[in-house]
Amino acid sequence: MKKIFVFFTTILFSLSLFAQTKNSALGESAKTVKVGYLISDSNFMSGAGINEQKDGYAYEYLQQLSSYTGWKYEYVYGYFSDLCDMLAQGKIDLMPDISYTKERAEVMNFPNYDMGEETYYLYSKTSQTYFSTKNDFSFLKGKKVGINKKTYQYDLFYAWKEKNNVDCIVYEYDFNENAGNLLDKGQIDYYLEVDYVANDNWFPVVKIGASKFYLALNKNRTDLLEEINVALSELYSLNPYYNHVLWNKHYLHDKIISKLTPREERWFETHNYTLNIGLLKNDIPFAFQEKGINKGVIIDFVQYLKTVFDLENLVVNYHYFNDYFELNNALKEGVVDTGFPFMYDHFAAESFGTIISNPIATIPMACVVRKDRTDTDVFSVSAKKGSLDAFYSNLYYPNIEHHVYDNDEDCFLSVISGASDKAISNVYKIQNYLYGRKKYEILTTDSHPSWELCFAFVPENFILCNVTNRLFASIEKGDVSNVIEKYAVTVQKYTIQDFFDDYLIYIFMVITVISLLFITLFFSIDKLIKYSSYDELTRLISRKKLPYFYSKVQKSIAVTQEKMSFILFDIDDFKFINDFYGHNCGDKVIKHIANVISRGINDKDYAFRSAGDEFLVLALCDYEGSLKIAERIRRSVENQIIEYNNTKIKVTVSVGVIEYKENILFDDLFFKAKELLNNAKDDGKNIVKGKSPEVESLKNK
Repeated sequence: MKKIFVFFTTILFSLSLFAQTKNSALGESAKTVKVGYLISDSNFMSGAGINEQKDGYAYEYLQQLSSYTGWKYEYVYGYFSDLCDMLAQGKIDLMPDISYTKERAEVMNFPNYDMGEETYYLYSKTSQTYFSTKNDFSFLKGKKVGINKKTYQYDLFYAWKEKNNVDCIVYEYDFNENAGNLLDKGQIDYYLEVDYVANDNWFPVVKIGASKFYLALNKNRTDLLEEINVALSELYSLNPYYNHVLWNKHYLHDKIISKLTPREERWFETHNYTLNIGLLKNDIPFAFQEKGINKGVIIDFVQYLKTVFDLENLVVNYHYFNDYFELNNALKEGVVDTGFPFMYDHFAAESFGTIISNPIATIPMACVVRKDRTDTDVFSVSAKKGSLDAFYSNLYYPNIEHHVYDNDEDCFLSVISGASDKAISNVYKIQNYLYGRKKYEILTTDSHPSWELCFAFVPENFILCNVTNRLFASIEKGDVSNVIEKYAVTVQKYTIQDFFDDYLIYIFMVITVISLLFITLFFSIDKLIKYSSYDELTRLISRKKLPYFYSKVQKSIAVTQEKMSFILFDIDDFKFINDFYGHNCGDKVIKHIANVISRGINDKDYAFRSAGDEFLVLALCDYEGSLKIAERIRRSVENQIIEYNNTKIKVTVSVGVIEYKENILFDDLFFKAKELLNNAKDDGKNIVKGKSPEVESLKNK
């Protein structure tokens, strides 16, 4: 017995040693590091409180670091100066946003790598007009300047003040006094602040200096210093531009100085606050005229420029040209101050004697070809005369025959007739012509590399170029895409002429039979009403048309004795999706659900977007059939994954189903469906709840 005990004791001891050796090889259990969490602006460190959602440049930097160290963080919240003292006293282990000085290096450690670079400016309210472009700071004489104590820029300011013999009144503040509010209230004239912390409505007047900032460490935590140096060395070896990418993510579009500089003001004064812009005719979606009114992406952005830079008195004249070469000549001759669109190519611009702005938009290009083509050889390409499309086709197909036509439609028709093998255009124009058109059913598209488009200027107007770049730097790419989509969709119109082109044979057949004519006319009008009532985002019928279609179906089933049910869908936890992933993601989810519903219903059913994330189907079938439709769509949504920004999102819907009985009012039936939907939500979501209503109970409401 004793031998057995000794044997098992030995085994257990060996396993213990093995486990310890394994843990040592894989690394010790994660360290908990006390981090000073700054009460700061939302872009640098947001969520300075227990259980608050956190984000920002420094927060993401810390999380990235933990993926290389395995650290866990315990946050200690406070203002900069208080946290600096706590770091020096050893009460916290780590703190971001510390500029290096010899004095600080005596009481805290600095890693080998910085976490970014910050610039310090004297800021004023934008209503003030002074701006220092030379070393003349006499305008500061007698002015009140606020600075924060215990900061790197504190000493930097006094050194700058002495060097430049600046005569001003200096007020020193602690961080918890929030001196920025004093500037907003006009109690001080200028305030010294870091560039990325400054308010959007402040104007930088004088640059005081700049410095790199670090994750500073407790002097006694040399173990952390060693680990952080190894971690950052690995991080920057794999991604040497990590800081730059992270900074652009959180700050590139965050601020725009909404005030013109003196020389920018002079440019507009010299031009009598009049701006002449050259555009191409019918350049969908960027610029076009509808009943004499200018519309398009560029017109919207010019209005944005007037608002941002307080140029409401600016007179804007739009000049439309037949082709790209006329536009370029008008620009060089001074007829217009700037022109759009131009290819973002500095060498080409220099060859034309112009300068260009940063890219404004990226536009997808495609070529139109016949579906029945079996060979891949290209001998001829068509494009609109004088357009950038023609320029593009010459670049992309330099050694083949090129055909030019007066408009895009003739280019596409040349492919149908066989006169051209391909037609080049941007995707938005192609969709505008080919969308839903029978005569173009023989055509399909192949994608091509995209264009980057920009504004062009003569060199003398470089100041206007700078203003344009500053404006567009403040606009998110997603916002540009949204405006492009807005005009790419709204200009897609199906005209009477299009109808005759597509259905000429059918019209002749209808004319031969009078009775068939009336039936065809009825259904054509009904179809036109239905498809002109689409919700812009989902392309489902909008809520405002619900009463019309409900009344219409009521009358129809009274004659045909068909059944009808309400199927009401609602996206589960949609508010969380909007809040966590953003509204662009929310829109994508809504569009996805709308597509699933459209595919899941029968041809004779009607689908509506009844609210933000709520959808209603008028199903022309009985209660049991409606339950099957609802369950089929619910399962389809549940089994699909939505991808957004490389993130996979799973979405579910809750459903309420109720059958229609004769003479029930719309509001009563909708209320019952909503009640069932809410029951589905209460019972755990991702459920179909149905009920065949009692007619009398609804009649007596």
